[in-house]
Parts: sequence; structure tokens; C-alpha cells
Amino acid sequence: MLRRFVQCFLGLILMCFLPPAAEGIPSPTNWWGTIGPLEWAGGFSFGTRPGCEDGYDGQAAVDLTKVGVHLRLFRATGPGWSGPTGFYREDYESLITPGGSKTWWGIRLWSHNYTPEMGDRVRTTYYPEQGGSPPDWWAKLVLEYAPSHLNWTGETEWWFPLQFIGGYYPVPPLPVPITDDPWNPDNVTRLHLEVYTYPIPEPSSLAALGFALAGVGIGVVRRRRS
Repeated sequence: MLRRFVQCFLGLILMCFLPPAAEGIPSPTNWWGTIGPLEWAGGFSFGTRPGCEDGYDGQAAVDLTKVGVHLRLFRATGPGWSGPTGFYREDYESLITPGGSKTWWGIRLWSHNYTPEMGDRVRTTYYPEQGGSPPDWWAKLVLEYAPSHLNWTGETEWWFPLQFIGGYYPVPPLPVPITDDPWNPDNVTRLHLEVYTYPIPEPSSLAALGFALAGVGIGVVRRRRS
């Protein structure tokens, strides 16, 4: 009963802010979203797109000299990745089995030649391209590691619905180091993203998320591609 009430409550909130799909209705074989820092140098896109399979699909590695905060996917040549070792702005994969999940590993966060407005913290945004995923899909962002000098003592896991509009989704400012060497995994904040094709959070988590959304000014963030 409580779960149903909270889901309805959250659904009403999302309906108030979600834009209409720009390019059609998302489907399990054609959906995607983008996560990136507000103080932009570059983020990354994930999802399922026609013609894409797990692993390397011909993507080009990104320019790491761009000033600002980077939130990128790191991929190394080897099993599961036939492309060059480097940092990438997108990784679209094959269909997620209904009732299953998929994880995007190797997310790295750092700032290049730039001090964020909050010093060693930065806000990130999620934007659901063409309306996000199919209904009731959820994501969990997991912080695996932050350099010790950033003194991170906060949460390490955050749930959010993949239909959520771009803006201040329920992830707090994340710890971000300033470094010229993101190739060293000890110099960056490391995360991964789990995508689930069904609602996961318990009622208490849904309630906390719903009330958080109700109290936050949500707006579409102008997205800058890079």
C-alpha cells in the first residue's frame, strides 16, 4: 500500500516536469540518457541504440585537454573492448533482458586545469534523451573511490528514475580532484552506473526521493555536447 502510494506520488511529480519525447517513445531497443557535470568539460551518454552491441562500436576517444570538469568512461583494450584504450563520451550497448540489469563500469570524474565553484565538489546532472528509458526503469550511481584528500564521508549510492528530467537529480555534489593525469586511477573519483528494468528502491527510499524532488527547483539544464 505504501509502495503504491509513493510510486503514484513520485509519478505525479515527474509528470509535472517531464517534457514530451522529442524523437518518439523510448523502447527497450532505443533509449538513452546523458550524465555530466554542471561545470562542463564533458559527460557521457549510455543506453541502448539500434546497431550497437556490448563493447566497442567505433567510438572516438575524447580530448582530455579541455578545461573544466570531466565525467568520462574509461575503457582499456582487452576482453569486452576491442577499441583503443582511452576515455569516451558514449557507450550504447545491446538490449537489456526484460527483468534484468546492466552496469556501466569505468566512470571517472576529475577536473582539468580548473577549480570548481565549490572547490573540491561538483554538481552533476542527468538528462533523459528523447524522454529517457521505458517506464519504471531505475538507475543507481555508485561511488567506488575518491582520493583521500577529498575527505568524502557521505553516501556512496544514489537511486533515480531514468525518466527523470535533466537538472538536480537526487545525487549530491560529488568529490572531484584536480589532476592532469586521469590515467592514474588513484588520481580520480571512480564510479559505476547500474541500470534496472524494474523498480528497485524500497518504499522508504522512494519516499525520500519523492519528497526530495518535491522540494527542489527542477529545470532543464542546457546541454553542451563535447
